[in-house]
Amino acid sequence: MANNTQMPGPKIRLLMTGAVERGCLVAALLLSAVTFARAEPVHIVVPGRVYADLAEAIGGTLISISVIEPRSPSADRAITFPSGSLVLCTGTRADAWLREAASHAVPAVKVIEVYRPTQSQDGSIAFPWYDLAATIAFSHAIATELASRKPAAASRVDANLSRLLADFKAIEDRVNEVAKDYARSDVIVADDLSRDVARQLKFKTKGLANQSQQNMPAPAAPVEDAILRREGSIFLYDKDVPNPGIKRLIAAATDSGIPVVALQENLPTGLHYQRWALRQWNTIHGALNEAAP
Repeated sequence: MANNTQMPGPKIRLLMTGAVERGCLVAALLLSAVTFARAEPVHIVVPGRVYADLAEAIGGTLISISVIEPRSPSADRAITFPSGSLVLCTGTRADAWLREAASHAVPAVKVIEVYRPTQSQDGSIAFPWYDLAATIAFSHAIATELASRKPAAASRVDANLSRLLADFKAIEDRVNEVAKDYARSDVIVADDLSRDVARQLKFKTKGLANQSQQNMPAPAAPVEDAILRREGSIFLYDKDVPNPGIKRLIAAATDSGIPVVALQENLPTGLHYQRWALRQWNTIHGALNEAAP
């Protein structure tokens, strides 16, 4: 009898051990799945290399990036977005094509408009990365999203953002310095990019009509007339936009003693946004100094 009463003991212990093992296995699998999900990079889609550079500065290995450039309006709806993408863009007309394409994505993608102009600002800005408010808003938006999705890396994301904002402060100081030194200056502009830059500095623009289309140069005649009449202290143009009349305009400005500034809308290979932007504003400041009496 004594032996019979003791027999069930090991059996029960064995069953209990099996349940514990199965529970541990399930917990381990769940933990592994969570760890894998956390290790997977957040896939981000941005409309241009400038935002890709900023996103990488904040996210590093926490993200993977797809840069989608504008296409013709008829092709925008056909853009294929990687599964699970996070689309970051602005509420300006410059990114309208990407917002439209993302709205038709299957499966649906998350879209964050990181910057939308206020009533006191011009929503027709063609190049948001020349607007410091838009650039700062973008950086904060991506940092917030990454900290939410990767809480274990939140401190690293915050440190990266702080370094980036310090660089932005240097750019902001230079922009404010130029604006203060040459407040309300008249400048001659040839395209949307140079107009955006002049507006950022609160300068008065000559030569370019307000109704010009994005990425299209202004008709050469009004710009040339403004140059020949010396209506502005410097001449700004976008060197990345094909403009068959630009050589004549540059020659006219040079002959008239007007400093010429060749701006870029595209981030050059091998440069980070911060250094590139600061270089652009420094060039403008130098040209204004040269033109000063």
